[in-house]
Amino acid sequence: MKTKLIFAFVMLLMVSISGCVDDGYEVLPLPPVLKNVPITDVIPQEYMTILKEMNFPIYDGTTPPNIEGCYLADDFWIVASNVIQDYPYIGTVATKSTALYRFYGFNTDYNTLGYEYKIKQSELYSSGEGFGNGLGNISGNGNFFTYYCKTWGVTSRPTGESGTGYTANVISGEKTATGIKNLCYALLMLDKDDPYGIIVPITSVRVFQEMDGLASNSTWGALKQPVNIMQNGNSISYNPLIARFPSEAPTNNAEGGK
Repeated sequence: MKTKLIFAFVMLLMVSISGCVDDGYEVLPLPPVLKNVPITDVIPQEYMTILKEMNFPIYDGTTPPNIEGCYLADDFWIVASNVIQDYPYIGTVATKSTALYRFYGFNTDYNTLGYEYKIKQSELYSSGEGFGNGLGNISGNGNFFTYYCKTWGVTSRPTGESGTGYTANVISGEKTATGIKNLCYALLMLDKDDPYGIIVPITSVRVFQEMDGLASNSTWGALKQPVNIMQNGNSISYNPLIARFPSEAPTNNAEGGK
């Protein structure tokens, strides 16, 4: 039976206390202390190797484009994964989602950028709507960029099972006048405490891609998210992206949480 998973999504660097309202959605301000962090400090080499094997583009450089704005990825599929349970679904309509990304607060001195998303997940979930936000770094040159950040989160089921984990998010593409061309998104599971086995294993990598080639310029209200709860200055995210597909999820964890 398909279930809805609840994922509390907290950026490691997010130390905000209050937010501002934009288009009816709570936007957290950026923290006062910013750092220019290279991608190799965020993503371990093991994961970089996996991304390379999956042909995920990484754009190095210190002069990335300004990608501030909203972008709608309305044909968003899982195109690569090393999660065994994903194999029957990779590249099929079952993994198709609609995602809306917003980038804001670009700091050219430190190449830092605020980031948030809303998503309507694939048919693999009975209620796969989610949202989250945070702060990360951007690299690249010209119109090509790679955005990356590290996160901490809690995911749970309505029946009470829960787990915590550290993840990294990577977004690459080409900034154009009409949107982000060839937008790719990777979710990396870095570590977890997962006694019920509801989160994908450590070293899991899922790669999503905008299949029609363009995440077009959009507005934040284009994908309505009815739930927006604030707790301790951080948003609570409903996000099934880190979870095992419900139809495949075990009731106990043979990995012992690792």
